[in-house]
Amino acid sequence: PGYDAMFSAAAETNQAISCLVNADGLPEIDRMCSVHPNVTVVIDHLGRIGIDGVIRDSDVDMLCSLAKHEKVHVKGSAFYALGKDKPGHSDLVPLIRRVYDAYGPDRLMWASDAPPSLAVETYEDQISLIRDRISFLSEMDRDKIMRDTAARVVFFQ
Repeated sequence: PGYDAMFSAAAETNQAISCLVNADGLPEIDRMCSVHPNVTVVIDHLGRIGIDGVIRDSDVDMLCSLAKHEKVHVKGSAFYALGKDKPGHSDLVPLIRRVYDAYGPDRLMWASDAPPSLAVETYEDQISLIRDRISFLSEMDRDKIMRDTAARVVFFQ
């Protein structure tokens, strides 16, 4: 009942809900989005897929399946805590590609997760994966992911 009240309030007040959940919480997000299709939802930190060091296809499948809900967005952030958690984060590129293919750049946004992230890596480590090193992203995609999507979704521009 608590989630239903939260989603109902978000629908009534035109607020976005930002969800910090692990992959096992994604089915509940799916259920709530089915009941409340007009609520804007942002899944933080790629659904924390790989938080234990393992990126499971079933978790990625579940995150990608949420793209059927037009108002669901995904934040690519906390790279330092996902997968092999090494700066460079190249092990996350296949995950990011699948999420990109499911959602497109208009429903993806980057975030640093600072200040916690700054305890383990530099800001450059955090930003460079999306900004510089993912070859399938166009400049327009990067602009959307790095700036435009968040501006539109979070600030309702």
